[in-house]
Amino acid sequence: MKENRSVSRIMSILDLIAKHEEGLTLGQIYRILDIPKATVYDFLQTLYKADAIYYKDPRLKNYVIG
Repeated sequence: MKENRSVSRIMSILDLIAKHEEGLTLGQIYRILDIPKATVYDFLQTLYKADAIYYKDPRLKNYVIG
């Protein structure tokens, strides 16, 4: 079965965020997963708008699972 790269990346992002209770920033996420920053940013914005993730601390913009 062919894997959809976008879905795979989104699942990797969600899995990573779920493992870090303190939350992760955009910079941490794209560096750890080695995914282009712009791609991670777009996915995070989509997940945020869908209430799948939120900012644990809006000043730091560290994402946690919603």
